[in-house]
Amino acid sequence: KQESAFEKEISSSVGASGYMQLMPFTASDVEPDVERRDLIEAETNIRIGSKYLKKLLDRYKGNVALALSGYNAGPTAADRWIREGRAARSFMEFVEQIPYKETRDYVGTIFRNYVWYRYRLRGERVTSTENFWPAPVPPPTKSLEKSLTQGD
Repeated sequence: KQESAFEKEISSSVGASGYMQLMPFTASDVEPDVERRDLIEAETNIRIGSKYLKKLLDRYKGNVALALSGYNAGPTAADRWIREGRAARSFMEFVEQIPYKETRDYVGTIFRNYVWYRYRLRGERVTSTENFWPAPVPPPTKSLEKSLTQGD
């Protein structure tokens, strides 16, 4: 919903395409044989976007907020925010410290949507941010910082 408002053939001003608003370079990094025109096919777009999101969730050890910020602003930016110590506090403090307004709004809106849909679909009230922010992320040590910059 947040990426495309469910518009299958939507494209952004920077070249992202389809339901999951994939950049062609990102899509080809996930599936090297994909072509730009394939990204407006719903099944292809969702498959590749889901793989990419899974990759980011693995990279950030299940931290949904960091994965979403990496999805929107790029993992290089999310890695930098970790190094700067922005992720060393609570979920709300992290979101408020995201320096890109679009990404700050994106992560916050997806959390709001999560709360809303959880209530509307399951009747459950969300009382913590634990599913999005399992624990604060300390700034990396030198060895972890090297690992992050190498994409491990």
